[in-house]
Amino acid sequence: MKFHSRPKKMAATKRASKRRRMNRNEPKAEENEEELPRVEVTAENSTKTEEISEEKEKKEKTPVIVFAHGAGAPSSSDWMIRWKDMLSKALNAIEVVTFDYPYISGGKKRAPPKAEKLVEFHCDIVRKTMAKYPCHPLVLAGKSMGSRVSCMVSGEKDIAASAIVCLGYPLKGMNGAVRDETLLKLTVPVMFVQGSKDGLCPLSKLENVRKKMNSNNELQVIEGGDHSFKIAKKHLLQSTGTNQEEAEAQAVEAIATFVSSSLKEKQHLGRDTFGLLRIFPSATTTTTTTTLNMNVMHNFDCKNLSKDMKITNYAGLAKPSCLLVHCEVPAFTFHRRQLLSISSPCISSPREKRCGLVMKLHSASGRTCSSTAVDLSLSKEEKFNRERKEVNPSSFYSHPSLLQMKNERIANRARVYEFLRGIGIVPDELDGLELPVTVEVMRERVDFLHSLGLTIEDINNYPLVLGCSVKKNMVPVLDYLGKLGVRNSTFTEFLRRYPQVLHASVVVDLAPVVKYLQGMDIKPNDIPRVLEKYPEVLGFKLEGTMSTSVAYLVGIGVARREIGGVLTRYPEILGMRVGRVIKPFVEYLGSLGIPSLAVARLIEKRPHILGFGLDERVKRNVNLLLEYNVRQTSLAAVIAQYPEIIGIDLDTKLLSQRDFLISIVELGHEDFGRVIEKMPQIVSLSDKAIVRHVNFLKECGFSLEQVKKMVVGCPQLLALNVDIMKLSFDYFKSSMDERPLDDLVTFPAYFTYSLESTIKPRNKKIIRKGVKCSLAWLLNCSNDKFEDRMSYDSIGVEELEVEESSFDMNTLMKPSSEEFDSEYEDDDSDDE
Repeated sequence: MKFHSRPKKMAATKRASKRRRMNRNEPKAEENEEELPRVEVTAENSTKTEEISEEKEKKEKTPVIVFAHGAGAPSSSDWMIRWKDMLSKALNAIEVVTFDYPYISGGKKRAPPKAEKLVEFHCDIVRKTMAKYPCHPLVLAGKSMGSRVSCMVSGEKDIAASAIVCLGYPLKGMNGAVRDETLLKLTVPVMFVQGSKDGLCPLSKLENVRKKMNSNNELQVIEGGDHSFKIAKKHLLQSTGTNQEEAEAQAVEAIATFVSSSLKEKQHLGRDTFGLLRIFPSATTTTTTTTLNMNVMHNFDCKNLSKDMKITNYAGLAKPSCLLVHCEVPAFTFHRRQLLSISSPCISSPREKRCGLVMKLHSASGRTCSSTAVDLSLSKEEKFNRERKEVNPSSFYSHPSLLQMKNERIANRARVYEFLRGIGIVPDELDGLELPVTVEVMRERVDFLHSLGLTIEDINNYPLVLGCSVKKNMVPVLDYLGKLGVRNSTFTEFLRRYPQVLHASVVVDLAPVVKYLQGMDIKPNDIPRVLEKYPEVLGFKLEGTMSTSVAYLVGIGVARREIGGVLTRYPEILGMRVGRVIKPFVEYLGSLGIPSLAVARLIEKRPHILGFGLDERVKRNVNLLLEYNVRQTSLAAVIAQYPEIIGIDLDTKLLSQRDFLISIVELGHEDFGRVIEKMPQIVSLSDKAIVRHVNFLKECGFSLEQVKKMVVGCPQLLALNVDIMKLSFDYFKSSMDERPLDDLVTFPAYFTYSLESTIKPRNKKIIRKGVKCSLAWLLNCSNDKFEDRMSYDSIGVEELEVEESSFDMNTLMKPSSEEFDSEYEDDDSDDE
């Protein structure tokens, strides 16, 4: 293309006339002003210039991605790391910037605020990224909440996003309302990736919103995927036969195609809008304006110029520095950025000068790239081949194809699976789990687990443990547990019970649980013992089961200062659900006649009773007691005296114990029921102990019938120390010789009282006073009551009729005196 000036004289005459018509107030030019040059422009392709341009263009096309996490997991989560890597490779990004919102950063884990409150922080991250990579397209990406905030950020005036990638967009709010305001305001192309089973974004509602949106948008559906795209096993082979990795690979490929297309459209828009030619008349001239001096037009053939170009703007400048033109050329000729080779202008003036010409192209986003033209020529054949390549440009990104990446992953996984099968590990459950790419790394993990004492069988019980990195997961967790005081000798059993701990983060998962246990008044030295007893506690949420179970126990009457001891002895309480386990247990005991406050006292002393299965054990044992002639009205006393009776295997014990007592003392079925009511521990007493006590009583001169009566009246006889019983009997024979043996048959509880502190002192007092009384009147009262009795002149009839001793439920419900002490007192006595 060439532009010729008109004949010199005619141009000079017309130029002066036209200048006067345009601006009469304009000062006259100096008489010695140089005549403006005749410019000749040729458009030829420059091979060398294009190579430089392509290299620079490739760098500028590489996008930078700002990737925001969801509400529940930080940027360090496995999901975020995996998708960050996939997006980086698929889009050939110069960097994928991830970050943590303030509410979850630094190991904190609080409830996320509203998305609107996160926009300002998110914008700061994006602005810093744009400043770091000013010539790179910006792509905003986010998971769930992060994608919603990214859409809000794209609307900021100073943020020029080229595309948005929404991974699991949360279209529905907590109240079920559709949150489409942000999407309807979008002007940036947006790509949605959604699971078909995502409850936070029903596809039908998303489709309705997409129809209303102004921006270009596309949707990639992962069939069977949930909010995090995880596909249930039962769905994997039902419809498409696509597994987890393939489904995600397809989604990433769709994202790459969409982003590539969006950026290309934006670049074509920038190329077709305008071009800028800057002409430097001299070496000292500065190019600071983008307007066209009217004087310049007099040096060009305007008629020829208008065929291909038109003037965009002009102003009356004395000395022009640039020419702004709009090329009215078909868009298909600009498949790629063109650099025109323009020859040096021919200047016909007294002082002939030569100047270079620079073409400057502006993209729609405002970024500017320039290059000095080089005058190099190509043959027609070379031009044709180059133009044909430009019509069919190569892929926007330079990276291995997704199919190649997929095949490589499949091959690596096959090698790892072959290794695992060779050592006896079944890898069937590892499908969908991110595994090492080499056999060497997997061997390192297996060997490390062996060093901890875990066997192949243990690994097969929980093969997902092979997804844990030795350096990133296993070593930090075990090191933290060791510093707490968990003994190395317990690690094997610890990991067998709760191997999931190796997946945990020390800062996010483990440390908060330990801090919570300390807040429950569990002593620091006891915390490692608690973890050894119940390692599963490390997997519970603080605001969930643990806090509600403790709150309920305090609510029914368990003393606050006893909570630490209760949890130390039986930490499994922290994993019990109130509605399913604890509350039904307490209410059932209440229906048997045990008040909730009495249950609270039982829990303080024996917290393990909460672990007795209500339906499969407790109710069954209660029914068995009724079958073995325990009266309904006595069930509460039986359980209060011996809570373990509702948790043991009672069926076989009751039958064997009843048959044995029948054989040794000829006990009847009704009598067996009375024995259990008075001493329920009888069901766990060994046969050898019973025989020893029965033989002792027979040696004392009691008949079998008398022994039977004594056992029914006071079954505790069968559990006392025989040597102490012998001392008490000897004193009875020597110092109470006037009393017959029938007194012991009538009141067999005589053997349960202390000889030195009760029997001897009281017996001496009644002998000095000359009082004749029964053993029950003498012993079955407190010391204060006995002193009152000794002050009587005579023994009344009511004193002779002493009630049979029985269990008093009120004594169980009395709070201990320590509960009235200040909670801030030092518990020195507990350590003694």
